Amino acid sequence: ENAENDPRFAHLTKKERLGLIKQRSRLEHVLAGIKDMSRRPDALFVVDTRREHIAVAEANRLRIPVIGLIDTNADPNNIDFPIPANDDAIRSIELFATKIADAIIEGRNQWRASRPERSSRSPRRRGAGRDRAAAPAAPAAAKPPADAAPAPVAPVASEEAAPPPAATESAPEAEA
Repeated sequence: ENAENDPRFAHLTKKERLGLIKQRSRLEHVLAGIKDMSRRPDALFVVDTRREHIAVAEANRLRIPVIGLIDTNADPNNIDFPIPANDDAIRSIELFATKIADAIIEGRNQWRASRPERSSRSPRRRGAGRDRAAAPAAPAAAKPPADAAPAPVAPVASEEAAPPPAATESAPEAEA
């Protein structure tokens, strides 16, 4: 970040400086969300697993569960919770993204409701209140519990793939 203030930066040609400034700007744009993360995510949701293969590989290396939309041209072996879907259609992406976000919010609310509330007399760790007050408020879907995100995903994919029960149980027999 402080490369422009470095005395070696002044010795570069104008073209080299411009290239470094453009590269820095591009990296800041792409990695802005990661820069401010205070901890590892509990899960990773990926829409296009082929395009985001680096993020999937990094999550696998860090043992972060990966939930991903898998199209016919993608490899489901690297994804912990594959969802067969068209990852090119905007409606498909919106459907799955909203369902997963809703499930994360619902799971987070259930998790918060199941936690025992602290009484005002319970001893607190030193400095625990300062960390919460200084930290900016994050959106509810930003930090899902590890067990909340994957659970609702599997039933959505399996319900659509399964044939209706009436079609398999009471089909009329054809006479020969």
